[in-house]
Amino acid sequence: MTRRRTLLSTLAISALLGTTAACSGGSTEVEIAAAPATSASTTASTTPSASPSADTPPTPTAAEVIASGRLTAPAATVGEAELGLAQQCSTAADDATVCRSAWTIPSAKASGLLPGRLSWTATASAGRFVLTEAGGRRSLVIDPSGTTQQVRTVRTPLPAAALADAVPVSGPRGYDLVDPTTATRAPVDRPAGVRRWQSVTSDGRGGLWAFAYGDGTPGPMDVWHTADGTPGPMDVWHTADGSTWVRDRIDLPPKDTAFPAYLAAHDDHAAALAGYDGATLLPVAALAVTPDGGRTWATLGADDVPFTFVDSLVAAPDGSLYVLGETDRRGAVTALFRSSDDSWTTFEKVRLPDGATPTSVTALEDGVAVGLDDGYLEVGADGSAGPVRHFPR
Repeated sequence: MTRRRTLLSTLAISALLGTTAACSGGSTEVEIAAAPATSASTTASTTPSASPSADTPPTPTAAEVIASGRLTAPAATVGEAELGLAQQCSTAADDATVCRSAWTIPSAKASGLLPGRLSWTATASAGRFVLTEAGGRRSLVIDPSGTTQQVRTVRTPLPAAALADAVPVSGPRGYDLVDPTTATRAPVDRPAGVRRWQSVTSDGRGGLWAFAYGDGTPGPMDVWHTADGTPGPMDVWHTADGSTWVRDRIDLPPKDTAFPAYLAAHDDHAAALAGYDGATLLPVAALAVTPDGGRTWATLGADDVPFTFVDSLVAAPDGSLYVLGETDRRGAVTALFRSSDDSWTTFEKVRLPDGATPTSVTALEDGVAVGLDDGYLEVGADGSAGPVRHFPR
């Protein structure tokens, strides 16, 4: 039986530990040594002081979290350096679950405990790693040597020159952009009528694509439906320079619970997925794709794609679109699908080693990393899956 997660959790999946693998076929299993802990000063740089109480479990060290926590897919890579995340959860005396996270860069023999009791996500850009706490209140920048910087927040949007390397992060007041080179975090510029961004993704060259919440009236990113059952529109916003926004309106199937959910973009290509509420994974309503920066759109209905439910949508650096989803309405089979054509309208199932069930997909510098229940593998630019890798416990 496929293990399912709530839609909320799929929109903020935690990226976890990994190391880059060579992209070759087969199902050879490779053991990866655990990263050694660094000195106390390295760990303490991101560890808040705390006074334990009878109701609070003792704070673990980074080494303890890495050794006994949940370690699966790569979090991010910069050249030969891989940053991984580990998470260890325990139950406090009041039955509340408390989770602690740690990061590790094995090549630098560096690690550190992350502040707070929530999960963290990681990505890589401009030769650095960007880590963000669930809920988006805190971010860190870590370079491949293990040096960390606290990200400071500024009130004005980033300059256009910084957008190509900026990392979109979800925060308490919508979406921000983190500039890894200056360790600053700034709000995403908004056109008139948009009070808050629901989702923002980068096309990798300075352009942004977004869903937005409107002001309660029919408008930006509200999905409209009429009483006579005619299709309602989905609005996708995009900008090439971070300030001049274009709004594209895309028709959706006539069902009044459809809503925009996932975005992915690379260069001129973008994909916007709308689905229906009321399920643990997103039931597909329509997938809208553009190969030319939004000038033309093709809309695929649920009968036009090989997946019925979707868990994540990822654009790889090679220009391919990956979809992690389930293949029938009974939710019996989880699989990874790839579209490598210029239109992003045809999909093929990625051939994985026997017994490998994908649980997550993360874009890397070359291809994607596929998380498994007990390890990970990589899919290269040619669509072939590398060996399954397992982590020692």
